[in-house]
Amino acid sequence: METRWISATRKAYLALTMILAAAHAWAEPLPHYDFRVIISKDKASMEQIQNKLNAGADFGKMAIENSIDHNSAKNGGLIRQEPAHRLQRDFAEELKSLKPGQRSSKPRNSEFGWFVIKLESVEMTDDELLLKANKQLAEQIRLDLEREAKAKAEFENVKAKFESCARRASDLDGEHEELKRRMGTQYSESELRSDWTRFKRKVSGFKRDCSGIRYNEEITKVCSHPAYKSRWCSSL
Repeated sequence: METRWISATRKAYLALTMILAAAHAWAEPLPHYDFRVIISKDKASMEQIQNKLNAGADFGKMAIENSIDHNSAKNGGLIRQEPAHRLQRDFAEELKSLKPGQRSSKPRNSEFGWFVIKLESVEMTDDELLLKANKQLAEQIRLDLEREAKAKAEFENVKAKFESCARRASDLDGEHEELKRRMGTQYSESELRSDWTRFKRKVSGFKRDCSGIRYNEEITKVCSHPAYKSRWCSSL
């Protein structure tokens, strides 16, 4: 029984170590981009915009006047501190190919439309959402381990009381059989009455101490062991 609990606890701690190691990897600094973007519904429109940019037009002004992404357009196409993993794949790939101050050499297509990007800056910082998720995960694992430890302690307490009561039940069974055997023998009636009275007091004490025991499948296994077979076990 003890080995089973030790094994379960070791497995839980091994899982905790592996998950926290993965969480640490997730929490490594990630690229966060400040960039400007212009998005157009078709390639022809975007090529016209690109030609104007090549001729020296201001990127922010062109975004305000032409980008169909109205959320960023009102800020001159500027998007701040966006982590790479939250970006649409085509946007992330384009940004990865640029250095701060550079913009797309040619329009690219994406699920949002044709676009050009100008990278303002890139900073390696921790992602707050991932850090929060990692902390929540670690806390959940800690609580699970605490619950397991508590459940183990409760089980061991019930098991110890169960085994004590099972032994007492077995002793009472034996004493009861002995008293029945004495009936009709050389023992006097007064001796038998006195022995029965003591036996009944033991039974009352047994019921008082043992009647409230709760048990689970593991306790059932204990009760089914030959060493603990008694009428008390079978009555559960």
